[in-house]
Amino acid sequence: MTNRDASGENGIPSTKNADQTSLNIKFAHSALVEAASNVSMIATDTNGYIQVFNSGAEEMLGYSREEVCRKETPLLFHDADEITAVAQEFGLSLEDKSLFDVFKFAAKSPNFGYRHWRYIRKDKQEIRVVLKLSEVRNDHNEIIGYLGVAVDVTDDLNTQKKLELQESRLRALFEFSPVGIALNDFETGQFLDGNEKLIEPSGYTAEEFKKLSYYDLTPEEYFESEKQMLEALRQTGRYGPFEKEYIRKDGTRYPVLLNGILVTDSSGNQLIWSIVEDISERKHVEEMKTQFISTVSHELRTPLTSIAGALSLIKSGKFGELGEKNSKMIEIAASNSKRLTALINDLLDFEKLASGNTHFNLKEHNLSELLKSSIKNNSTYASEKNIRISLCLESVQESCAVNVDEERFQQVMNNLLSNALKFSPEEQVVEVEAVEHPSHVRVLVKDHGVGIDEEFKGRIFQRFQQAATKDKNATTGTGLGLAITKELLEAMHGKISFVSVKGQGSCFYFDLPLKSGSDLIINHELQKVGTDFALVIEDDLEACEVISEIYIRHGFDVITAHSIAEARTKIDELSFSVISLDLILPDGEGLNFLHEIRASRRNSQAKVIILSGKSVDTEQINQLKSTQLDWLIKPIEPEQLSGAIRQLIDLTEKKRILHVEDDTDLSVVVETILEGSFEYRNAITLKDARILLRNHRFDLILLDLALPDGCGADLIPYIESTQGGIPIVVLSGQNVNETIRKRLADVLIKTDLLSIELDEKLRRVLGFQGVK
Repeated sequence: MTNRDASGENGIPSTKNADQTSLNIKFAHSALVEAASNVSMIATDTNGYIQVFNSGAEEMLGYSREEVCRKETPLLFHDADEITAVAQEFGLSLEDKSLFDVFKFAAKSPNFGYRHWRYIRKDKQEIRVVLKLSEVRNDHNEIIGYLGVAVDVTDDLNTQKKLELQESRLRALFEFSPVGIALNDFETGQFLDGNEKLIEPSGYTAEEFKKLSYYDLTPEEYFESEKQMLEALRQTGRYGPFEKEYIRKDGTRYPVLLNGILVTDSSGNQLIWSIVEDISERKHVEEMKTQFISTVSHELRTPLTSIAGALSLIKSGKFGELGEKNSKMIEIAASNSKRLTALINDLLDFEKLASGNTHFNLKEHNLSELLKSSIKNNSTYASEKNIRISLCLESVQESCAVNVDEERFQQVMNNLLSNALKFSPEEQVVEVEAVEHPSHVRVLVKDHGVGIDEEFKGRIFQRFQQAATKDKNATTGTGLGLAITKELLEAMHGKISFVSVKGQGSCFYFDLPLKSGSDLIINHELQKVGTDFALVIEDDLEACEVISEIYIRHGFDVITAHSIAEARTKIDELSFSVISLDLILPDGEGLNFLHEIRASRRNSQAKVIILSGKSVDTEQINQLKSTQLDWLIKPIEPEQLSGAIRQLIDLTEKKRILHVEDDTDLSVVVETILEGSFEYRNAITLKDARILLRNHRFDLILLDLALPDGCGADLIPYIESTQGGIPIVVLSGQNVNETIRKRLADVLIKTDLLSIELDEKLRRVLGFQGVK
């Protein structure tokens, strides 16, 4: 491309010295022009030759002012094709004009003087700019040149393109998603947006649908559940999975499964993004499957009864003596007939439980009698394997009663005992033990068999799962036994868990609420079951199993770790009430890890029991011992560890208080006041409080209203849903309105803290002022 002037001649034309001087006076010595280092300012004479080229232009284009001033026109760094295209857009013919005339025309027009252009740098790199063109006039209002002011917008345009591409992709994902996606206003419930998969099953058009709210689609019987989901959304920022029905335009219904999150838009409005899956087909398939299994099971049971009966008669010798070979074949047929019957019974039981069609006849039963009956029922199988079943009832009262369906309880025990017997070697003992706690009883079934592989533990209560073992006889069965056991216990308000060490055996245990007089202790009391965790850090597998069982007998759910690295992961994931710590571990010293525990976010207040097998100075032990830590020397008797647990946790007398307060100085004062009388935990934010409430059971909440991440009153519904009707006492400097006050046990003012007997005040709230 050649640089031409308006007349089309090559070279530098003569310019009026007066005009040049005017341009120089206007621009060349302007501090403002040079200061604008991120803005390109280029001034030309009327023929297009550059007279002013500021530092911003040098930076942007890579040329120096010496290279371009009075030598080049802006055509040096413009794209000729782009200029020609712009001329066509202006309707400007270039037959007898130079390309620079396009810029002259643009400078005169307010509509075209400000637009995007492409610049080509000295290094041939292309950039995008916003260019403002204007005429430069002298004192006589004569045009003496042109000024172009440009800003590099390459990065902005690239970002914009990326955002547009991302938005396009997200929109495509939204529109073509195989499940419904909905955007609702949190306050009104109105549908603001929805894809085809959301709208299609409803029978409404897209325009009609956007005039509706989720209340318009929801049957009245789901309103209460809907409120609970919205409260969960308010508290945690998400809800679901939640199954309900939507009402079609024609009045019919269809089932949906919802999950969602709460978001805030740029205007501060709260919105709900939801995944809404039409599960009509799934429900239909489930119903067909249930009918199929029911029909097949029934049709199979009748001939199987005949087969079993016929085989029994043949075995009895009623039709004559059987030879040795025939007897063996009959025995095989009878054994497999029993297995097939058990399979059909398991399938039918599980489907009934899953569909909610199982009837439970819950009555009060003496636990000791139930367990004795269970052992008797399994005695034949135990004898066949030459295994003894022991029963320990030392930790339960003779009158200890549970509210269960007797037949279903025996089914639970049969499943656990048959598994324990199946995986135990001959001449071993399967131990059954019951341990009574204030609100629940724990039943343990322990074997000394092969144990459970780590990778299988997470799937053990899933249907059709069987542990791998070299013993082929141990793998017979449906893989449904433990899944059914879990469903049965949960239907009777219970929970099941286990601890296992590979090569040492397994201990399955379940908790059931106790009967207290005529009332069943469930609801919030039941939530205490299984919510207190103990961490056992021990590399010796046999010792780990023994220690774990002691914690289990005290009502804890046990997590094990065999190294510091493994324990480090556990303390980051869960909050533990008590931690058992071995001093010598494969990857480090236990005492060094103790400092990590005390510095951790979740477990800084956890009770720690150090189990030491090496010689340690007595003075060092005494220095470390406190209300938060105890020290036991190996070998350890079970009674020693039980005593340490009772002393540290104080299960029988101390009440647990959660103080939600962000002022650390005040929390130290309150903890000091309550020390010795209560077990004290502090949370400084609503988020921390929710974690503690989810993982622990408390007896009283001491609540501040002004917190870093919100109002303390917003925590009250979450306290009630996780902790039941425990007392909530507000300790704040703010006034409390009457609506909130009705949900509180008491309101205390911070400024009065020193003048009130906080210890006694809380005791009166809890109703046990005589306890010391």
